[in-house]
Amino acid sequence: MESIGQAIAIVLALLAAFGAAVWAAAFVWAWQDIRRRTQDIYVRLFAPLLVLGLGPLGALLYMLLRPAETLDEAHLRQLQEETLLQEIDAATPGPQLHAANGIVPTIGRNVFLAPGAQLIGDVRIEDDASVWYNTVIRADLAPVHIGRGTNIQDGCVLHVDAGLPLVIGADVTVGHMAVVHACTIEDECLIGIQSTVLSGAHIRRHSIVGAAAMVGEDKEFSERRLLLGVPARPVRATSDEEIRHLILERAREYRQTAGRALRAAGGG
Repeated sequence: MESIGQAIAIVLALLAAFGAAVWAAAFVWAWQDIRRRTQDIYVRLFAPLLVLGLGPLGALLYMLLRPAETLDEAHLRQLQEETLLQEIDAATPGPQLHAANGIVPTIGRNVFLAPGAQLIGDVRIEDDASVWYNTVIRADLAPVHIGRGTNIQDGCVLHVDAGLPLVIGADVTVGHMAVVHACTIEDECLIGIQSTVLSGAHIRRHSIVGAAAMVGEDKEFSERRLLLGVPARPVRATSDEEIRHLILERAREYRQTAGRALRAAGGG
């Protein structure tokens, strides 16, 4: 019986030693592993203490709560994402100028044409204007004239009818995704986001076409009109503050933004 008791004691001692070794190994592993996963000093201290204090339960909690990536893996993923973005940027087409009926677009000085813009045919753009990303200007049936300092914002569509050109004056802002078709827009106007101006319409100086408004065919309005609704109707005169802030300052801001973009691209 004495020998059996000694054997049991030896086995228990060995199991205790093994458990202590595993406990210590888990502590050291957590200590090393958390340093590969975070630079937060408090997390680095807490994680091994959690394993040391709770043993197997602490190791399980640590496995569940630790950062999913090591610092090296996170750095590698960041490099891969940056490389992918660079490849996408390199693959993004610049502005495209296309001939139609043997006529190519005419571009003035200090004009910013964003990548993805498509200009087709008899497009005439004066100095200091800008055409932003993914805008399409198609002058295959008649000319499109864009005045000095005017900005045509992202995703707009400009087109003409046979014998009916599109004329946009100076310092005009054409908001994102607007559709402007074979009409006349005089100097210093604002054409709102996602608005539509149809063939033969005439928007006179210092007027504002509200966002998502639709100006019908052959509609004409006097100067300084605020045009809202579908179909668009004049609701009142534009105020001096609206002319200054929404029209003149907006056009100036876009000229400055376009100038910065040109300089960044090495074109100005």
